[in-house]
Amino acid sequence: MQKSDLLRCNASHLVVFQSLIQTRNVTSTASELHMSQPAVSRVLAHLRTMFDDPLFVRAPGGVVPTNRAQQLSHRISDLVDDLADLLSAQEFDPGSTDQTFHIATTDYGASTVILDASRRFATEAPKANLDIVAFSNDALKDLAEGRLDLVLYSDAAIPDSLGSEHLFEESYSFVFRKNHPIAKEKRNGTIPLESFLAWPHILVTVLGGRFSEIDRALEAKGMKRHIALRLPYFSTAPLIVAQTDMLLTLPTRVAQHFASNSNLQCLNTPVEISNFGYRQIWHKRTEHDPAMIWLRRLIKDCSQLGRTTDQDL
Repeated sequence: MQKSDLLRCNASHLVVFQSLIQTRNVTSTASELHMSQPAVSRVLAHLRTMFDDPLFVRAPGGVVPTNRAQQLSHRISDLVDDLADLLSAQEFDPGSTDQTFHIATTDYGASTVILDASRRFATEAPKANLDIVAFSNDALKDLAEGRLDLVLYSDAAIPDSLGSEHLFEESYSFVFRKNHPIAKEKRNGTIPLESFLAWPHILVTVLGGRFSEIDRALEAKGMKRHIALRLPYFSTAPLIVAQTDMLLTLPTRVAQHFASNSNLQCLNTPVEISNFGYRQIWHKRTEHDPAMIWLRRLIKDCSQLGRTTDQDL
């Protein structure tokens, strides 16, 4: 048989063949497969033509397979079973998988979403591995080429080949050491803008930029702050803030996280800054992959853990 001949083969015909081998009766096969007897007979006629053999001949009480049918029976049965497995819904058991999941994010994402997600991941998938890599300009390319499973980043534009899901909306706050003189000027959850600008600042810039959203907001007012230190790491900056008079503006979730675990206070920024959306991004080829659906659901659930309201922590 040529490969082109396979175009004449309908998988349902093989199911009829498998049933006839088992039942040895056209009526029983029709009942088992919810078909009419004429429909089963038409399929049998097609199979006879395809295999150039009678396959089943009449006998008392039904039909009996020919030698050719007997020879084909095991191979066709295996084919039908394999097709059934192939077409059945894929299942994923996080409790038994040893799969490695690759996620790219900044240390902002690691300090907020991944911090909670890693605890649940370890509980639900104790044999699996979570590989977190630093976000870079190549992250979306790595996602497209299969080196990453997921990217956590802001709501910047992405290619059409990628899927995404909004996780949360984020605002900005700033932190300073608890015995900082600026604490005395607190009013309604923040401080006067003039006082804010009077102190040196740290700028955390993941991809090497020279300014941030707060600098653009200040520029719109004809103002600017003194950036005394630039860093590429969210996690290092609070350690410096805790030992100096410098102020640090951060997305609120990570600001509150650091303030709740160190000698820092957290307040609203005294200048209005537009919020930004945070999301998870994946390649559309993994859209229906059960393992990736589970991972994305886990990330989504953990990102929904409520942050505290803006206050001293």
